[in-house]
Amino acid sequence: MGCRRATSSKTRRVLSTLFIDRTLLPGLPCPLSPSPSAMCMWTERTNARTAVSTGGTLDLARCRATLRHNVSQYGTVRMDLTIVGDVVAAGWPRRPVVDPAGPGDSAFGLLRGGDVTIGNLEAPFTESGRRAEKLVAMRAPASGARELAAFGFDLVSLATNHALDYGAEGMRDTVRALDDAGVRHAGFGESASEATRPRVVTAGGRSLAFFSFCSALPLGFNATADRPGIGAIRVRQTFEFDSGFLDETPGTPPFVRSGAHEPDVRLAETLIGEAKRDNDLVAVALHWGVPFCYLPEAQGPLAQYQRPLALRLIDAGADLVIGHHPHCLHPVEFYPIMPRPEVAASILARFAKASRELDPSLTVDEEGVVNNDRRAT
Repeated sequence: MGCRRATSSKTRRVLSTLFIDRTLLPGLPCPLSPSPSAMCMWTERTNARTAVSTGGTLDLARCRATLRHNVSQYGTVRMDLTIVGDVVAAGWPRRPVVDPAGPGDSAFGLLRGGDVTIGNLEAPFTESGRRAEKLVAMRAPASGARELAAFGFDLVSLATNHALDYGAEGMRDTVRALDDAGVRHAGFGESASEATRPRVVTAGGRSLAFFSFCSALPLGFNATADRPGIGAIRVRQTFEFDSGFLDETPGTPPFVRSGAHEPDVRLAETLIGEAKRDNDLVAVALHWGVPFCYLPEAQGPLAQYQRPLALRLIDAGADLVIGHHPHCLHPVEFYPIMPRPEVAASILARFAKASRELDPSLTVDEEGVVNNDRRAT
């Protein structure tokens, strides 16, 4: 979401420790040298930590230790969540996925180090089903579910624009593979009520209700009362242009106005409110937004519907809104709301994709703005 500083209160609820940025968490400094706005990535090619900053380096183990030390002083971690964006487990391993290095020395250690690790499953695990008539259709072998478990994933969101690339049967295969591997999931069902049902996980005596919704929605992918599919928050769109300006500046893209479909939002608000009454924390995963290479720069990094939708879900009871789909990082926004002093909203980059290119380069400029050097696919 759009970047806003956290409130000045020393009590901070820390829900995710995958990416840490002092400019967004000023009360929770990390041991960085020399840049305080570094973020971290790992590449399979080098099997080494690589700081993506203006020259700084980040030690993950020290960073986690410092974070926990500060939280012990300033607040209470109710649940230690590690959250990443899109994961496609197709095509590997050319070598074993799980690295032998210890916790804190690789991304694998980080994924296995918290209470609950969450990712977005971008491609279904299936070798059956009929390919959907769409530009890009993705799938992965069922063995990918075991790879996710080996990575350390406990929970995945299923409501994506690729979920039904091979039909409902492909998603049934996916659910079976995940169940067999012990990876929990949310976002798909044989009906709308099942697809929008939260998955509840517990850790450290606390419960988390996890929802998965999709707004990047191919036609017919949303579940209905009598049709299998994914949990959806649909989006209405209109296009505006000035014919006189187009005459003067041919090729100018129209302005896209968008708003979340009100009945879908109201249903999500009701479900989130019910889940909040029965659980300590509520997290909502939203597959939404526009890849940066497709969104006109004049319209900014977010589609018009995104921030209002996130705020409504937070007001309904969500403690955390997790975004994915644009394949690039967006800032974390903390939203003060009483009696919950801080809730967070963020959009995560693509975390893992099996391909010949294993170095998804990221850079952070002097102002802490994250840039993804590869175009979205």
